[in-house]
Amino acid sequence: MSGSNMLAVRGDPSEYQMLMAVAGFLAGYTGNTRLAYQQDLAGFSGWCDIRDLSMFDVRRAHIELFARSEENDGKARATIARRLSTVAGSTGTASRKA
Repeated sequence: MSGSNMLAVRGDPSEYQMLMAVAGFLAGYTGNTRLAYQQDLAGFSGWCDIRDLSMFDVRRAHIELFARSEENDGKARATIARRLSTVAGSTGTASRKA
């Protein structure tokens, strides 16, 4: 099986809906773009896990806190912007009220 067809998301694998949503989002991309988005979502998923927060329950405030933690970790602004775009696009947060 090709590495580009692999889905690796941290968290409880019994969260079928979350896994399917992530898989559906990633299915629209290939190659390095898919890999970057997959890594972005795995990082955000881990951040959520530490806070006992489901990715389906996030609000804008959570994403802002994630961004601040990325800044504190010394990530570049362009990297943070891409990660926020990935997270907002995959969770539908951009279309929900804060």
